[in-house]
Amino acid sequence: MNLSQVKLLIELNRNQFNLSAASDALHIVQSAGTRQLKLLEEELNLALFERKGKRLTGFTETGLKILQQAEKMLLAQDNIYAIALDFHQPQSAHLKIACTHTQAKYFLPKKLVAFKRSHPKVKVHIEQGTPKQLVDWVKQGQVDLAISTEALDDCEQLTKIDCYSWHHVLVVPNHHHLIDGPLNLAAIADYPILTYMAGMTGQGKILQVFKDEGLTLEVDLYATDSDVIKDYVRLGFGVGIIAEMAIDSKLDKDLTVIDLTPWLSACTTKVGFLSNRYLPSFVHDFIELVTNPS
Repeated sequence: MNLSQVKLLIELNRNQFNLSAASDALHIVQSAGTRQLKLLEEELNLALFERKGKRLTGFTETGLKILQQAEKMLLAQDNIYAIALDFHQPQSAHLKIACTHTQAKYFLPKKLVAFKRSHPKVKVHIEQGTPKQLVDWVKQGQVDLAISTEALDDCEQLTKIDCYSWHHVLVVPNHHHLIDGPLNLAAIADYPILTYMAGMTGQGKILQVFKDEGLTLEVDLYATDSDVIKDYVRLGFGVGIIAEMAIDSKLDKDLTVIDLTPWLSACTTKVGFLSNRYLPSFVHDFIELVTNPS
């Protein structure tokens, strides 16, 4: 067995057993990939894949166990390079962060400005996606860490550290009826709701609190971007429920912000990284920065 075969197993898993895509990812021709898999199965004297004709459809039970070990082997290789990088600290060092749009826009900017002051030579990459995508990218080694409110706790392979807690707020146009009238969940549910997509920025908590009160919530618009929600509130589509950090006191003067803490409990944003992955010292410095409440 060699590392090329190990990497091919992992790429096959990432690409849903599309051998052409897996070979492309490793910059080899498909025929070479096919030969590498055949040699590996012959060496181990095992069938690693379920097949339908010549097409690979999945791992056998034994193949899955070998995949798990292959992932550990590749992680060990990455750790060796990371240790060397940590020693040399070259100008080409890269910090790779995965986060949701909300964290990228409202939480990270000040943290990254502070980080660049102390680590001016480190290049920063930000990958935005859904919470589930963030977890997958960390597990696959595509990024160093993920920052999110959802999904991180569902992955046992990650070490998670709290960054900060926040609440949801209701945003309505100035002079809206909800501003002066008695406010409760039933009053809010009388209006079309604009809020986040499933699995994003505490959306599940929002829907659950209304459900617990026996209220049917009519959600007219789902989005990943708080600014999109605010824009549609301005257009009269309904009332918005968004994260409090998405409010800009200067840019959002035409909107009234209503505190929802009496009904919605706080959410916690966390940073997560692979527990058994070696992280260079500059990554640890960044983690300390984003988990420091000051």
